[in-house]
Amino acid sequence: MFHRRKLCLSEDCCEKPNNISNQDSNLSNTLENTIPATTNIQKNKLPDKKKINQIKNKIAQVDQLNLTSKQKEKTKKNLKLKLSKASQTTIVLHSFYPFTGLNTHIPNYNTTINNDVYYLTNSGFIYCDNNRNIKKNTILGNYKIIEDISGSFKVQYTINKGKFWSDGTPITGVDLLLNHIISSSNYSKTAGLGDPDSNNELAFNSMYYGLEYDKNITSVQLSNDKMSVIHTYNKYFHSWELFAPIIFPVHTLVHLVNGLIKLQPLATNNLAKNQFLNWFNKKDTTKLKMMGSIWSNIYNISLINETTNPLLLVSNGGFKIKSLIENNEITLIKNPKYNCGPKFVDANFTTLVIKTIGDRTATLQALQNGTIDIYNAEATIESVTALKKLSNIKIIEGKNACYEHIDLRVGSVTDTSYNGPFAYSNNNIDNMKSNDLRNAFLLAYPREQIVNELIKPIVNNSTVLNSLIKLPGESNYDTIVENSGVCKFALRTQQYRTLHALNLVKKYYPNASSTNQVINIKLLYGQPSNTRRVAEANFVKSELAKAGFNVDITPTSGWGSYLEDNSYDAHFYAWCPSNCGDIDNSSYLYTSNGGNNFIGYKNQLIDNIYKQIDLERSPEKRNQLYIEAEQILIEDAITLPIFEHPTIYAVNKNVDNIKPSINSVVWNYWEWKYIL
Repeated sequence: MFHRRKLCLSEDCCEKPNNISNQDSNLSNTLENTIPATTNIQKNKLPDKKKINQIKNKIAQVDQLNLTSKQKEKTKKNLKLKLSKASQTTIVLHSFYPFTGLNTHIPNYNTTINNDVYYLTNSGFIYCDNNRNIKKNTILGNYKIIEDISGSFKVQYTINKGKFWSDGTPITGVDLLLNHIISSSNYSKTAGLGDPDSNNELAFNSMYYGLEYDKNITSVQLSNDKMSVIHTYNKYFHSWELFAPIIFPVHTLVHLVNGLIKLQPLATNNLAKNQFLNWFNKKDTTKLKMMGSIWSNIYNISLINETTNPLLLVSNGGFKIKSLIENNEITLIKNPKYNCGPKFVDANFTTLVIKTIGDRTATLQALQNGTIDIYNAEATIESVTALKKLSNIKIIEGKNACYEHIDLRVGSVTDTSYNGPFAYSNNNIDNMKSNDLRNAFLLAYPREQIVNELIKPIVNNSTVLNSLIKLPGESNYDTIVENSGVCKFALRTQQYRTLHALNLVKKYYPNASSTNQVINIKLLYGQPSNTRRVAEANFVKSELAKAGFNVDITPTSGWGSYLEDNSYDAHFYAWCPSNCGDIDNSSYLYTSNGGNNFIGYKNQLIDNIYKQIDLERSPEKRNQLYIEAEQILIEDAITLPIFEHPTIYAVNKNVDNIKPSINSVVWNYWEWKYIL
């Protein structure tokens, strides 16, 4: 279920009860006849909400009728039964962007809606709850460490017997082996499928090469009963649990290689699975390349109907795909073979529709009309104000794991050099100057104003974020804040901090003042249409001017492609750590070769600390290392967190158990239900 990702840049008809007395039946008929009848609800369509309200009104009227207590109780019971039978079977989820492909394991298709559909249709060994906890899916199978010695760390993954794909084929350990092909650079090279370390074309266009699994795996072994695989790593690493093998119906991949276009009998599927195992073990380059071409390309479809090859749609999750209207909506229906994950709470919930509406005004209208049930709204003051005017929804507000931050460039990650005011130098005096200027910039940065004026009106309990590694509520957040030294950037008032910032600037530029900005800073932050970012930038320009900085806040369309551009001295935007458990992504940001280190920051002490964190098993010792890392980052004054991004969901009042998480609102879809 859990989809591993790198750090991301931002209705059935009512039926008359058959067990009531004649008198109660007459009463029910009398109540029914007081309101005009409505047309029946077709199966898997949105319900007749007028009829539901009629039944509710009848229940409220029972106590006013001249009946005995027993008669009233029995009548209410039967009307409530009727009400339950009128409940919806379909929930409609909104998306601003259309579904583009079934294979989310390849670059450019790892989008939110694609991942949501993947999660709804596939069950794995783990998933992440709304509190970032790793939850084991023991219904599908189990995993355990079977060896932990110097030079060898082994984890065994076992599929429980009796688990099935949606086409009825049993799931086995063989279905765990494709994971190694798409995650191991060594396997890819030795099987003749391409070298992920080069720019050459790969047979499997996978986004998983180069991650921790790839860096540490030495072998994968299938058990004799073919129900388990053993991952052998060269050492323990902290995030190992996130690298549970991806499960894939490999028999369908073999059928596609063989040119089949229909679901096959069980015996044929079992033969295909053995054929895959043979290709895997022998590293059959020809067959594996054919498989890689299909895996990398054929699943990227944006239209699904009765002509679609059903082999592409075999899955093991709670839902399976029924249809996809291009750029419009995707319909999923309950998988009748589903036995690989938690049981559905509401047996009537059989259909999930994800509807694409790109226009916000049209989305609000759809909410009001009841044609969508769940809407992840834009977290702006204007959006919340508009939503509060709708009477048929409830608003679920909170914070997600994305957090806004300001980074200062100190070096280059390209072939060109950076020589701006914040640059590192081989000269100690110049280094002291650039450090002072970085401190001055961060001291004057109006974090409180940004939170108070832009975020608190959306989520009232929002506060300034003060850790670069942990979020409020996570283990060690408070301890890190108390010991990192970040308090100097939150000391007293903003006026006090800005005055201190100006004094630091005046050490090097005596004529600097609130009316004489002597240091030019070019700020990268977002495109012109992002109103919140534009507002943030204006706050920054105004406050930094008081400290002697002239900040160019011209917005940039396609800003994400300029993160390595040395013409920008600073940039603010959001990091979205997608991992769960006591795992953090900050090594990608702050280590010298971190994949998301765009500011040219290099500090050997930080590199060494993150190496220790990756190997450290003790939570207490790991937390102490996080403190040491933050102390260095704060001392170097290269970055500051600003706020956690607010999240707003507008939900049909009759839909319950919606609990948005850092990854997606659909993480607990099996708990969703109607309350009427």
